[in-house]
Formats: sequence, structure tokens, C-alpha cells
Amino acid sequence: MKKIITIFSIALIISVTGNFNKANSQTGYNAVLEHCTGTWCQWCPCDAVIIDGILGNYPNTVILSYHGGSATDPWISYSSGMISLFGFNSYPTGVTGRKTGIESNSAWNNRVVLQTLLTQPGVRINLTSKNYDAASRTLSANVNITALMDLTGDYYVSYIITENNLMYYQTGNTSCPANTVIVHDHVVKSVINGNLGELVNSGSWTTGQEIIKN
Repeated sequence: MKKIITIFSIALIISVTGNFNKANSQTGYNAVLEHCTGTWCQWCPCDAVIIDGILGNYPNTVILSYHGGSATDPWISYSSGMISLFGFNSYPTGVTGRKTGIESNSAWNNRVVLQTLLTQPGVRINLTSKNYDAASRTLSANVNITALMDLTGDYYVSYIITENNLMYYQTGNTSCPANTVIVHDHVVKSVINGNLGELVNSGSWTTGQEIIKN
């Protein structure tokens, strides 16, 4: 079984704010909501309302918004590979924690609540030796991943950059109204180490064993 450990938005946070502490370490179990959306999608403006509600109650939830479905969407090229791997073909839909099947946005809040409250993290993630070179816009760091319980299987780490506050057109309808130009958040802009990520450990991974990736 393949497990994914996702570290996201690191480079963007540092390049915009210069504050490494915001991407310093994982605390507790942070649910991950990955969903497909599009600027052409008339039902997708409702996603933003649902996601804002989730983040209001569970601010550590990781949101990854994959844009696709139409060549007119300006960010489709960054997400097409992930959308294909998930099998997204109806918009808007999403997967929570890579544990659920593909579900409509009406299911997302309940899934995040249950996973946040009931799931114990299997690993601890810390970023160390961090350095950001503003001239080259290059972030370097060590990713220290420690097993918190005895694990078995294949575990991968994925580095994903998201961007907020993107102003662009959005279609809508009477149920999900949208202005001509709205703010798009959580937009996936780069899947740095490939759609499948990088192998961290295969087979047994004992409690307390730390693996370091660069």
C-alpha cells in the first residue's frame, strides 16, 4: 500500500513572507483536502464557501486545489497529471486524506472533522537547515520524517507549492454566484518532485526511526 506524506506551500510562504517558522513542523494530524475545480465551473464558487468554513474551524487543514477540465483555465497545466491520477471527471469533487473515494463538496466538512478528531499521525515532520536564496528564489531544507508508530508499506513524500490571492474570472450561477473577477486560493502551482512523489521508506519502519530527505 502506498502512503503519501504531503508538504505543501513551503517555497511560496518563504518567498512572500520571509518567515521560515510558518513551515517549520507538523503538529498533530492535519487533514488534507484535494479537490478539482475550474474557473469555467459554475458550481465551483460554492467550494470557496465550504473551504472557508472548514478552515475557520480547523485552520491546519491542508487544501490543494487542482484546476482542470477546460483549456481556458489558466492553471490547468500544473494539475492535469494529478487530476488524471485521482480520476477526477466531475467538477467540483474531492478526496479527503486520500482515504475517501471521490465525493461531492457537501461531504468535505464532515470528512475533515472526523479525520482531524479521530486520526493519529503516523509520522512527525520537521523542516531543518532551512535556507532561502532570494536572488535565485531557491529554497533548500532537510525534511526530517520520524515514525511515531511501527509502520509497514511504501511511504512517499510529495512537495507541492500552492498560491493564494490570484485574481481571475470565475463563472457561477444563482446557487453559486461569482463576480466577474474573484480571488482564487490554494491553487496548485507546482508539484515539485513528480505526481507520485519520492520514496521515503519501503517495508518496515520502526517507531522512532528518522529518515532525512533533502
